[in-house]
Amino acid sequence: MRRAHGLLALASLGAGGIDLRTMIMAAVVALSAPCALAAAPFQDAPPPIEAARADLAAHLCELHVWPAPALQSVTEGWWHADPVRRPSMGSAGADPAVLPAERQLAIMPAVHVADALRMPLAQIIPHAQPLPRAAIIQPVAPTSAECAAELILQRSIYEKGVLSSGSIRVFATVRRWDKGRLAWSYTGLAASDAPGFPPIAGGDAASSVRSAETAWSSSVVHLAMQAIAKHPTP
Repeated sequence: MRRAHGLLALASLGAGGIDLRTMIMAAVVALSAPCALAAAPFQDAPPPIEAARADLAAHLCELHVWPAPALQSVTEGWWHADPVRRPSMGSAGADPAVLPAERQLAIMPAVHVADALRMPLAQIIPHAQPLPRAAIIQPVAPTSAECAAELILQRSIYEKGVLSSGSIRVFATVRRWDKGRLAWSYTGLAASDAPGFPPIAGGDAASSVRSAETAWSSSVVHLAMQAIAKHPTP
């Protein structure tokens, strides 16, 4: 009898237009909804706004680079204002200078300088000519970017004492800007040995000049590292 009543009940539900399968599915959905809501807080949250802003600011940084005049020399205490030149078969006046402005920009280790200044994503902006002395003494922001830095090479010098090997010295000013305001400025020098330089007549001039260029690049990076050590930047 009970089984008969059960069949009659199911039949009456079907007759009333309610599908038992639909009722079961609805109950399952209703029971699972709270679980889905409870699991939501444990999902990975989007990156915080501060991190996104910091990443954007890094992409907006600019590193401006100004070259120095061609390589000059100080030998055994005597200052030679004329640029150091490559020896060749031509006349002395026709020989090209070592490390002219365009060559400095071509071999500039700007990426390493940006890393040293903690601006790895900075846009590198080279300037064709040395920065005028007046602009070095009275700094003006080179850009309207959120953050910027300047590497102003003032002089590249080959130096050799009586009892010392030759080295390439770089004098430069490094400046850091924050929203158009000067955050800090550093002026100093760095030097690296240049074995086999200067080139001599009849020698391997190309190898000698490469040694000077390698020493120059190393000095530039060391100078940037000195600047950031003196003025740490977050």
